[in-house]
Amino acid sequence: MTILVPPGPRLFDGRLSSWISLASSIATATCNRVLVNLAAKKGLVLEDIIVAHFDCRAGVFPSTVEAESLLLWRASDCNVNSASDAIKFSDAPMEVRQLNTIQKLIYLQGRGGLPLQRHQAYGSLLVRTETSEGSRVVLLNSGADSQPMHILNL
Repeated sequence: MTILVPPGPRLFDGRLSSWISLASSIATATCNRVLVNLAAKKGLVLEDIIVAHFDCRAGVFPSTVEAESLLLWRASDCNVNSASDAIKFSDAPMEVRQLNTIQKLIYLQGRGGLPLQRHQAYGSLLVRTETSEGSRVVLLNSGADSQPMHILNL
C-alpha cells in the first residue's frame, strides 16, 4: 500500500509516522470487513486464515514529480510480484516459490492459473474523491468499459 499525503496540518502533532500507521490499520480493517461482507453476500464463510495484511511506507518528497515516481516504482514492483502472489495462493510446492517470474508464469499457465486475478495483473489505484453526497473511494484504473488497465498505462 502506498499513501500519498499532501502538505498541510496533521493529526498527532504532525507526526507522519503515526498518521501513516493509523491509515494502514484502517485500510486493513476496512478491507477485511469488505471481504467478509462480499463472502456473506455469496453465502460463503471465509476461513480464519484469510485476513488481509498491509504494510505502509512513509517518505517525504520535495516535489509532486518525485512522489509520482514512487507510484510508478510501486506499480512496476507489483507487476513483478504478481506471479509470486499467485503462486503463494496456489497449491505450488515450496521450490516453485524460488523460481524467477517467467518460470512462475509458465508454472501457472501449465496449471490453468492464467490469466492472473485482476488485482495481480493490473494493480489497484484507489483514490478518495469528494462528491456532493460526500466522499467515496474510486478505482481509477478500471479503464474504458470497465476493462482493467495497468497503472503504468494511465
